Amino acid sequence: MSLMLCLISQLLFGQSKIFNNKALINEIKIGVDEMYNYKYDKSLQLFLEIGKKAPGHPVGPMLLALNAFWKYSPIEENPKEYAQYKKLLQQTIDYSDALLEANENDVEGIFFSLAAHSMFSRSLADRREYVAAVSEAQSSYSQMKKGFKLKEQYNEFYFSSGLYNYYREKYPEVHPLYKPFAAFFTRGDVEVGLKELETAAEVSIFSSTEAMLYLVYINLRYENKPEKALNYSRRLVEKYPDNFHFLNRHIESLFKMKKYEEAIPHIKKLEESHKNYHVLSSQLYSGLLQEYHFKDYNLAAQIFEKALKTAEPEKERADHYKGYIYAGLARMSKREGNRKQAEEYYKTALAHNEDEGLRKEAKAYLNE
Repeated sequence: MSLMLCLISQLLFGQSKIFNNKALINEIKIGVDEMYNYKYDKSLQLFLEIGKKAPGHPVGPMLLALNAFWKYSPIEENPKEYAQYKKLLQQTIDYSDALLEANENDVEGIFFSLAAHSMFSRSLADRREYVAAVSEAQSSYSQMKKGFKLKEQYNEFYFSSGLYNYYREKYPEVHPLYKPFAAFFTRGDVEVGLKELETAAEVSIFSSTEAMLYLVYINLRYENKPEKALNYSRRLVEKYPDNFHFLNRHIESLFKMKKYEEAIPHIKKLEESHKNYHVLSSQLYSGLLQEYHFKDYNLAAQIFEKALKTAEPEKERADHYKGYIYAGLARMSKREGNRKQAEEYYKTALAHNEDEGLRKEAKAYLNE
């Protein structure tokens, strides 16, 4: 998903075959903004027009793939759309390969090939097909290494380099099971990765949004620095007020900073979503609001129980929220003096959630 946007922005800076036209660049910007603001029909029409103006170029199918990814998320659970999504990614790869056959250092070919393979890899990982996901990632590894050398010349490469440097080290640290897979790839650097993502958020054109989204996620889940997450989430919801995914992350950031009153109207807006996943998160936040802000622990427990039922059809996709819900129920059991039940809830929370703050809370109680 994310690597694709940094490709497009590169087209602004050099060796572009067809995107020196400022009017066309503006069309891409407008389309991407419409897509992030959940205006998928508008973005689709713009992307189709761009594809017509750039026949045989990977930008057309890549934009359509990205639009489908967001519109039907989680796209892996929609067979018809997922099949079309894979076709679009394969078309992107084919067009990119044609550019690279003519010139192995073609910047657009490098970017789009890297993006399409990375999006394939992510989809496979989301489907728990980890061996296939690693294999797909290896297919783009040579292009990724070229990108490392290009970031000083082309700012957009800071995004892909930042993601690689950070997750190459952090993911196997949090998930030791995957350390053998990581051995296939050159070592990264967590601090360097964070700095590169921060640079991408400020200086890139199209990948700025994706970089900010990842910085919200990373600072909430792994680095336990909610003040940094809130800085980026606030910028995202101000620019894309209709994006429930961004709104979700913003509420989480507000809660981590204990800004409960500010979160209330956002929770109400999230409840308006027709997607079960966002309804689930609104229930979680409502429960946390009752617990931490209004101190109505009985109501909080009732809402947490309701949220668990809402989470059932979401399966693994809801793991993160299940972790928070079980931790909430653990605290309710702890208040009632039911240590055995609290321990069971905390153990379940640990099995579902990788949030560093939550893990510290659960382990501290279990080690008492």
